[in-house]
Amino acid sequence: MQEFLDFAANAFHNIAAIPSVGLMQYAADDGPGGSDSHYLTEGSYQGTPYADAAEYDYGTRVAPAPVNLAYSWNKELAYENGQIILGESTLVLNLPIMIGPGMNLHRHAYNSRGHEYYSEDPILSGYTGSAVVQGAQSKGCLVNIKHAAFNDQEINRAGIAVFMSEAKAREMELRNLQQAFEANGKPASFEDDPEMENSYTVGALGVMSSYNRIGAVASSANYAVQVGIMRNEWGFKGYNVTDFTGVSLKASPKESILAGTTAFCGFGIDESITYWNPESLSGDHDMLAAIRQNLHYLLYALANSAAMNGVNATTHTENVMTWWRGAYIGCSVVFAVGLVICLAGCAVSRRKSKAKRRV
Repeated sequence: MQEFLDFAANAFHNIAAIPSVGLMQYAADDGPGGSDSHYLTEGSYQGTPYADAAEYDYGTRVAPAPVNLAYSWNKELAYENGQIILGESTLVLNLPIMIGPGMNLHRHAYNSRGHEYYSEDPILSGYTGSAVVQGAQSKGCLVNIKHAAFNDQEINRAGIAVFMSEAKAREMELRNLQQAFEANGKPASFEDDPEMENSYTVGALGVMSSYNRIGAVASSANYAVQVGIMRNEWGFKGYNVTDFTGVSLKASPKESILAGTTAFCGFGIDESITYWNPESLSGDHDMLAAIRQNLHYLLYALANSAAMNGVNATTHTENVMTWWRGAYIGCSVVFAVGLVICLAGCAVSRRKSKAKRRV
């Protein structure tokens, strides 16, 4: 259990090791237009750096906007886009997980992430995204479709609650996402092509839930969407990660685990979460059953990804903390300590002011 708890709590651009099953630690990265944190100077083939890697000091985000891709009305092109932009990034930079494609709808003009999404139409967007997913997965990329679901705006997205009727949800954004999870929309040109015989046989194997609440419930903890629809209706049996948050009250960690969440995209555990340990959870039958099931989901997805490239019975693993990850964590700690000191100072100052007024 401890291995799962550690894995789930540290998934920010990271796939934590699970030694008991021989899973190595890997980096992961954000999309949806290619890697945003890694550069082609790191490019390699099966661990051997490219001879000319040093000549490329830029990343892989060189794709046209997803809007342009959707409005080409070309599923074959979308498939190739997934192969090259997400799939090849996975292989060249050794990043088994790429967080993308972005598949929310263009609900209104004020969502500043609209450039990452395909369309306002659920069928056009759904089939385009499904093709991108298929292309990426053909190269071993474990996609994380984002953001499921109803990410209607970017500003204050961690605090907004989205309300709608079930009919609206199913006719619009859920209909859009469904195409990718069910591997729908196979191009007619693929049907008679022997090389494409095994395409569109497996739907998306990964997803990222949204920051917003669905109704009054955190998206990652919304059982109706995450389990009732995605897993039970659409047959999704893969990796499910939260948007940028660790194991914190904001993410409703216990409820999220019960709703099929397999990892939290953050750097650890909030001190207010006191039950995130085997001793506290050992008597909770529902949590133990959910953890067991979620382990099956995440290992199944990783076993069907490029994370298995080069792994065999003699593989030796070592966990390495990269300098930039250590620096990021260090800065976060320093700013957090500074914030606590500032808040404490404000509280003391207010008490002194009140004391003076009383005098």
